Amino acid sequence: MRDAWVMAATFTRDRAARPSIHKRPHLGDDATMPTKLLIVAVSINAVLGQLLLKRGIAALGGTAALALLPRFIVGALRSPWIYAAVAIQGFGYFLWMIVVSRVKLGVATAGVGGTFYLLLALAAWGLYGEALTSVQWLGIVLITVGVVCVSLTPR
Repeated sequence: MRDAWVMAATFTRDRAARPSIHKRPHLGDDATMPTKLLIVAVSINAVLGQLLLKRGIAALGGTAALALLPRFIVGALRSPWIYAAVAIQGFGYFLWMIVVSRVKLGVATAGVGGTFYLLLALAAWGLYGEALTSVQWLGIVLITVGVVCVSLTPR
């Protein structure tokens, strides 16, 4: 019985001495500065993809074009705006894979989400004249504050 306790203690000690492959850095670590930039890049990429998608759908006739779905699909398959949106989103997915390999999924999602909401609202306002109400802006600010809280969570 004593041998089992010695083996368990040795295993635990040896395991504690090895670095864990599951420990992921937080956004505040110095080693993750490139990760912060990647999170911003993913957010900007997602915003660009959405703006191109909106432009492509507008070129197809907007929501009215959806009434004739087969014609809309054919038009979408011929639209350079839609292809550009898909290409940018595909590149963003590649960047996203790098981000989630470096940080916790919840932290990465919160970081991209908060940045995305803010940037998309500003871009839609600047490019398409889409205005948000005060309550909607408050919601975006609250989301951004929540993102900061998630990224500052202790290890």
